[in-house]
Amino acid sequence: MKKFAELFLTLEQASQDIDKIEILREYFMNTPAEDAAWALFLLLVWKSVPLVNSQRLKEWATEAVDIPDWLFQKSYEAVGDLEETIALLFPNFKSLSPQSLQVWAEKRLLTLRSKSDSEKHRAVLNDWKEMDSSQRLIWNKLLSGEFQSPVTRDLVITTLVKTYDIDEQLMIKRLSLPWEPTVEFYQQLISQDTRDVSENHSSGN
Repeated sequence: MKKFAELFLTLEQASQDIDKIEILREYFMNTPAEDAAWALFLLLVWKSVPLVNSQRLKEWATEAVDIPDWLFQKSYEAVGDLEETIALLFPNFKSLSPQSLQVWAEKRLLTLRSKSDSEKHRAVLNDWKEMDSSQRLIWNKLLSGEFQSPVTRDLVITTLVKTYDIDEQLMIKRLSLPWEPTVEFYQQLISQDTRDVSENHSSGN
């Protein structure tokens, strides 16, 4: 999760496409397939639907750190972003989670959909305590539905094509069908085998 948060923020700060391509290339080349698949999914496919209302996140955070509403509002005015303000309320805890992006996504993010409000409250507080501020920022945006990819689909495709030396039209075709962020799909996606592996993978589900 930490590596993806760093990727996201670095991409946001980059102004030139050539720099973004190099940043993405470095990430995909040095990231396990299970995490690369989820990073790709979040950047290209993830639909920003609120899992937790932003107001609830604010309430939970201010209660946890015991600050008055007026002080939070002052902080928000200075920062200018609600999710970032919430992320910065907490110190950087020593016991940061070493868990991968895949685990965070599948075992924590997606499971929130079926939890009650009180269960979400406990889960989110625990999650915040296992993250640094950059991770909390990205996590808050995913939770609140404010997550927006800092790169275009075309730029990601260009990166994958250049990184793995794959025909552009083949890559476009492989990503055009519904897919899930699995190791199997990602390995097929970046394979130089010219068969339509994306379609084969979809039909096998």
